[in-house]
Amino acid sequence: MARPGPAPQTAKREQFARLIARGASNAEACRVAGVNARTGKRWRHGRAIAGSNGQKLHYPPVISARKRQISERYLSEDERVRIADLRRAGLGVRAIAGQLDRSPSAVSRELRRNRDPDSGSTGRSPRSGWRPSGGGGPAAAS
Repeated sequence: MARPGPAPQTAKREQFARLIARGASNAEACRVAGVNARTGKRWRHGRAIAGSNGQKLHYPPVISARKRQISERYLSEDERVRIADLRRAGLGVRAIAGQLDRSPSAVSRELRRNRDPDSGSTGRSPRSGWRPSGGGGPAAAS
């Protein structure tokens, strides 16, 4: 015999999903739909629980996880991979920049930051004048 549980809140869940899809915050959607904020969070992110018979039940999220859009100011991960591939293919900085419609300085910076550590080049030469801060070592004897 099945144990009685709370009645399904299908109508509230659908209303919550519509509000979230329109851009409402979790708190606002929960208030309008008439559900607790924790319930809204579970609905928004999905949930996996063990059923009464020990079988795992998965409740999907009400919103689909979409790829996060980053600002045009920054290179996307796809652009970074493309820069590495084109450089490996032998293209120069300006040619890569032209294909990606980015500035040559952005491409050059990306290549400089992600240089191969095994090549021995770190971006600083031993004679560049850079020294770690001394931090008050022993004074020289006179």
